[in-house]
Amino acid sequence: MGAEATVRQSLLDLAEHLCGKNWLRQDGGEMRLERVLIDAGFRPDQVCDVCRNSPHAAVLVPSRGLGITAARKPMAEYVRRPGDRLGWHWYITPPQKGLRFAHLDTNHWKTFLQARWRIAVGDLGALSLFGREAQAHEMLRRT
Repeated sequence: MGAEATVRQSLLDLAEHLCGKNWLRQDGGEMRLERVLIDAGFRPDQVCDVCRNSPHAAVLVPSRGLGITAARKPMAEYVRRPGDRLGWHWYITPPQKGLRFAHLDTNHWKTFLQARWRIAVGDLGALSLFGREAQAHEMLRRT
């Protein structure tokens, strides 16, 4: 397979792995994923193709991180346009070519996560990661 086909198939396989099963909650209950964002910054054509054509297309949304700097308007000040879905430092566009697109304030979310990791485990707002193998979380450390 070429690079495009490899990316596409890998995303389809990952979507099946994540969306095709029930996830166990701490209380023993089960849940399914309702929304899965796929970063479309790399190979956006393949990402959009997967989001349109996967058996799990109803929950897959291509996404893009935006670096909101001092020169840009904060997302909290964005004006809602018809069809927009606005949330806390994110928004989703109305469908274009059959797809909605999620946009995230990457600076906010990086700061938010860093602050959560600095809170002692057990305290309100703390975030911890599973397992004891640091390599399993290497990509998160680099943000």
